[in-house]
Amino acid sequence: MKKLLFLILIIFYSKNTCAQTVNLNNPDLELFLLNNETIDTNGDDIPDTFIDSNRNNVIEQSEISSISNLYLIEVFSSSTIYSLNGLEFFTQLNHLEIRRMKLNNPDFSLFQNLEYLLLDRVSDPTIININSNTLEKLELINMNQLDVLTFQNTPLLEDLNLHSNSSLFTRLDVSTLTQLKSLQLNATFLSNLDINSNINLKSLIINKLGSVLDLSNNNQIETLHITADQFYSNILNHVPFLKDFILYGNNINTPIASIDFSANSLLQKISIFSTSTITSLNLSNNFSLNDLELSNLINLVNLDISAQNQLNRLKLRTLGIFSLDLTNNTAITNLGLSDLSLNSSVDLSSLNYLENLFVENVSISDYSLLTKPFLKTLFLRELHVPTLSFDLNFQLEKVTLYQVTLLSTNLSINKPNLDFISIFHTNLTEISLMSNVPDWSFLISNNDNLTSVFVKNNSMDQIHEQSCSLLWNDNLSYVCTDEADIDLQNNFLSLFGFNNVNVNSYCSFTPGGNFSEIQGAISIDTDNNGCDPADPVFSNFNFTATDGTLSGSISSDQSGNYYVPVSDGQHIITPNPENPTYWNFTPANVVVDFPTQASPFTQDFCVTANGSIEDLEVIVVPLEQARPGFDTDYKVVVKNKGNVTTSGTVNLDFEEDFMSLLSSAPTAAMPASNQLSWSVSNLQPFQMKEYEFTMTLNTPTQTTNPLNGGDLLTFTGTVIGTATDAMPADNTMVFDQTVVNSYDPNDKTCLEGETITPAMVGEYVHYMIRFENTGSASAVNIVVKDEIDLSQFDITTLIPLGGSHDYYTRVRDGNVVEFIHENINLDFNDATNDGYVLFKIKTLSTLLEGDTFDNLAEIYFDFNAPIITNTETVTVMNTASIAETTDASITVYPNPARDYIQISSSNGLKSASIIDVNGRMLSQTNFIGSLIEQRISTQNLNSGVYFISIQSEVGQKVEKVVVE
Repeated sequence: MKKLLFLILIIFYSKNTCAQTVNLNNPDLELFLLNNETIDTNGDDIPDTFIDSNRNNVIEQSEISSISNLYLIEVFSSSTIYSLNGLEFFTQLNHLEIRRMKLNNPDFSLFQNLEYLLLDRVSDPTIININSNTLEKLELINMNQLDVLTFQNTPLLEDLNLHSNSSLFTRLDVSTLTQLKSLQLNATFLSNLDINSNINLKSLIINKLGSVLDLSNNNQIETLHITADQFYSNILNHVPFLKDFILYGNNINTPIASIDFSANSLLQKISIFSTSTITSLNLSNNFSLNDLELSNLINLVNLDISAQNQLNRLKLRTLGIFSLDLTNNTAITNLGLSDLSLNSSVDLSSLNYLENLFVENVSISDYSLLTKPFLKTLFLRELHVPTLSFDLNFQLEKVTLYQVTLLSTNLSINKPNLDFISIFHTNLTEISLMSNVPDWSFLISNNDNLTSVFVKNNSMDQIHEQSCSLLWNDNLSYVCTDEADIDLQNNFLSLFGFNNVNVNSYCSFTPGGNFSEIQGAISIDTDNNGCDPADPVFSNFNFTATDGTLSGSISSDQSGNYYVPVSDGQHIITPNPENPTYWNFTPANVVVDFPTQASPFTQDFCVTANGSIEDLEVIVVPLEQARPGFDTDYKVVVKNKGNVTTSGTVNLDFEEDFMSLLSSAPTAAMPASNQLSWSVSNLQPFQMKEYEFTMTLNTPTQTTNPLNGGDLLTFTGTVIGTATDAMPADNTMVFDQTVVNSYDPNDKTCLEGETITPAMVGEYVHYMIRFENTGSASAVNIVVKDEIDLSQFDITTLIPLGGSHDYYTRVRDGNVVEFIHENINLDFNDATNDGYVLFKIKTLSTLLEGDTFDNLAEIYFDFNAPIITNTETVTVMNTASIAETTDASITVYPNPARDYIQISSSNGLKSASIIDVNGRMLSQTNFIGSLIEQRISTQNLNSGVYFISIQSEVGQKVEKVVVE
């Protein structure tokens, strides 16, 4: 038992001995060290670790025994540390940084191994004595209260950097620093400086020296930067090894006429600023010079740099020189020319390796020479530029144009590495920019003539308004950008009051930036000998495209060709017919992996019949809205959806009391006075045939059967084949057309009418979108955009059915359908400026009686703001509860209604009933007498769709009314 107790005591004693606590005898410093990260462990010069590594709130010998760096960073307002006492326990400390603290006469002799010391904004000590015999580098930054700096026992100090704005600090004695190699004095005015003892000095940087500098004993100097009140060029004779020379002459009291660098044959860099009295420079012996910068030497009229054939960087600003010959300076990669008094233009033809060019108010002999293959940065300011082409600038990264006037006002820069463009105060009218850099930026501002900007980039990242700005271009009307950036650009422009700028992505129909391409054609092997050019093609045929995460749709064009631009990765393209059981596809799909496979990747699809199926479809299409007294064009479309060639007959029944046939093409037979008939011969699978006819509609003033706005005209199309049809439901189509007194040429119409029965829910409805070019020039590209409401429609069933012009269809973002008419040049003359697209889509089977489904479209003509069509609203209702229309003279207005509806008729009005979409009668009003005008209040009705059943002396009529 005694042995066990003795062992426990030994263990307890050993543990406490190993965890020996260090008492710094400096409570404020100790508290700071315990509560702040003060050690840099990864070498980035930022403290990231606590001294108290086990966080037991005491400093232990084991924790500080190996610490080599220490960062003490406080703020003046909370600093309570006035002494460094206690840091002597950090015996391995060789790197110490102290920032924003208050210290009273710090003693640096405490540190036995200190090699680097930095004091930054350390207040209170006006006198600092550096007394460290191991110190090699000292930096005193922003020591603006320092008056006296002395050195005692610092034999190893090699690097001294002093920054002090103290007006009392005017003298510095460095005579004891015999090993000093680098001396940097910034923001420090010294009346004089004696460096005769510093014979090892290689770098001397002095800002504000009030006396002549004596370098007679400093012939090892390689770097010399001087800002002095007095400078004599003969001091350069003492520094034969000089490589880097900078002279700031703002305050020089003694005029300098010339500087002779002939004694400095090793010079690699010369920079001279604001020395207005210099008239000449002797560079004849400086063959190694590769960097020359001269600024504000207004009396320097001659500059000979013909001997500097190794010159890499040349920057000349505000000089008096009359000519500049760069013929021998073929190695220049960085050139800056600004405000030179030249009598002739500068020739850049010899600078084939130019990478960075800055030109301001200096004439260039041939601006086509700016097309340098290695050019990365271009800055042009205050110039008249006849031509500016970037076709061969393959490495271009940055472009700035400021106050540049160009002969050609259209600018295009399409470069893969472009990451920054700045264009201000130019006469450009159109700017097109393209880059493959994801986080590129552009600033385009104050270009008064600018109307169009194209910045479609296909970037995976959205642009940021902080770095991509199009503000203060007062005439800007169109911006083309990526879909992901449209809202951001719109919001940013609107925020600053630029509300009339049209922003979309339709300047081109392929993405910008890097992309790969999948393309091909789809055709039908009608003769069962393999697909060949003689076989018919599938136009408007749907394909699905997916990368495994995102899916979309694309359709073939009228020639049966499809095209899909994609990003890198694996993509699957699959045929998606309306009736998959009718067909066999070879191949069933195509899997493409970019960039493993080459782009463009071509895959044709061959289609063969799966059995023999007859399936015809008929569609009645109004090419115009019906207006009383006008000739109106219509079309009957017959489509063979089956997989066998078919013949038959198509008939069109119309209301002969309200219209008469003017013409038909091809000429129709008339088996009855109210029926047109055409024969359909050899209609191949997926082929469509169109039969056009024109009707002259009755006027409102005709004595019998007058036609008025609001009347309904019914057309019935029927197609009859030679065999049993697989889907007889679409062999007949009834189209009810509402007569209008005026019309919008850009509209959307549901061909099923304003209502469908519950039995039609889940089946196809047909939409027609009409457009008309009312501008003053041909419309090259037209996009009809339709956002499908996925709560009402099944987007996967959308089938393009043709149109007036060649187009193709794509579906993106899950529900955005785009009918793209590319290069159709739609005329602007009234006789030939119309067009339309036709498609069908199934409603969701979940719609109930009383539900409505809405749809509208946006029509984009080139770069103009979109034209928004009407919202076409269709109601699901059982029309059996509403009687047939018998009095066509009845009209109801306003529609939409707010407080009341006005009823007008040619006959005496008897009653009016309001019916909701579920067929329930909400109210009935009986009228006294035979008045032909009556008013009914709608103030008690909720917003929505209602039906008004009006009874007159001769019949009745039902009108749909929207109450707001």
